[in-house]
Amino acid sequence: MRNSEEYIENRLKWRAGKNGLPSANSYFFDEIDTNEKLKFHEILQSFDIGKPVLLFKGENNTWTIIGTKMIASGKDSSFEAIEHSEIDTYTVGEDPMGIFSEPAKMKDFDKAKQHQIIMKAKEGRILTIHGQRGSELYAMLNIILMIDRITTTNEK
Repeated sequence: MRNSEEYIENRLKWRAGKNGLPSANSYFFDEIDTNEKLKFHEILQSFDIGKPVLLFKGENNTWTIIGTKMIASGKDSSFEAIEHSEIDTYTVGEDPMGIFSEPAKMKDFDKAKQHQIIMKAKEGRILTIHGQRGSELYAMLNIILMIDRITTTNEK
């Protein structure tokens, strides 16, 4: 049961609810408009993201879908995706802690202005996960933290 798509879907929805989602720019995928669902299914057809559970709409036509197997993020119809088990490290915004580059000066880092999460896959690939500035982005980060814990626990 712990590895099942149903379990992961339920955990994603539970964590989303604990973080005040859905909200103005985040949705449960099964509750969005049918035409929008079809658009995203067409875009994502080459990947097995599992069951799409959460949709986050970011700035300038960017979006992120968290599925039961993968996270996909992009702009319009171009995107990149990562399997949950392939996530190595991640940070909010422009890498303030220097995980991917030199550390930014923390006094110059404004949490409220961040609208992306930078992720590194285990093989070294860097991805940008898009969201809205503010609480929705940090809710997404909390969901990714939970995914990381589930994946790490399942690998043991």
